[in-house]
Amino acid sequence: MLDPGRGASRVWHRLALVLVGALTAASPAEARPRPAPGPKLGRTILAEVNALRRDPKAYARVLRSYRPLYDGALLRLPGRDPIRTREGVKALDEAIRVIERLKPRRPLAWSAGLARAAADHAADIGPRGRLDHQGRDGRWPHQRMARYGQLFGTGAENLDFGFSDARGVVVHLLIDDNVPDRGHRKNLIDPTFRQVGVACGHHKIYRVVCVMDFAEAYGEHDR
Repeated sequence: MLDPGRGASRVWHRLALVLVGALTAASPAEARPRPAPGPKLGRTILAEVNALRRDPKAYARVLRSYRPLYDGALLRLPGRDPIRTREGVKALDEAIRVIERLKPRRPLAWSAGLARAAADHAADIGPRGRLDHQGRDGRWPHQRMARYGQLFGTGAENLDFGFSDARGVVVHLLIDDNVPDRGHRKNLIDPTFRQVGVACGHHKIYRVVCVMDFAEAYGEHDR
């Protein structure tokens, strides 16, 4: 699904880089003004992700509550202009099936270093209205992570645009409308990942951008 909620997905430290292409979204002009993302939003997103990972079956019921909100290809969320999706309820139903079959995952631990790397990228692409993983300085996620620590094993990054509430961000990434490999969803539920850092900021076009940096293991530099 994509509102002013576009996405781009998985980046591996092994340099097998995959970027999910831009999704079709409702026009930015259709988006209503939203409050600025607060500094606690990243932590709230972590709590929402861990609710999913601890009890996938319960979270599948959360996803089911979105089903009546679909009107063909339009998703009519309360308080928002309709979101034009590519797949309609089909993508939601697929997500429900996957999450219902999912075994509980270890909760993710917060990493201040990964959160700083995420904040750097949000501050970089937000004012410029960019939608990609590569920063103005040419660096990719694993290079930004290296500013604040050392990544061991694999890492990944999710970008979400247009949602200023934790549930909206997580549900949007789980449904992953028009993303063939469902890379955002895979990152959220991947049992390999143990740590995450999340940061959100203003986006020139979609008003809000949230960056999630995942790691199998991450050792932060001494400050």
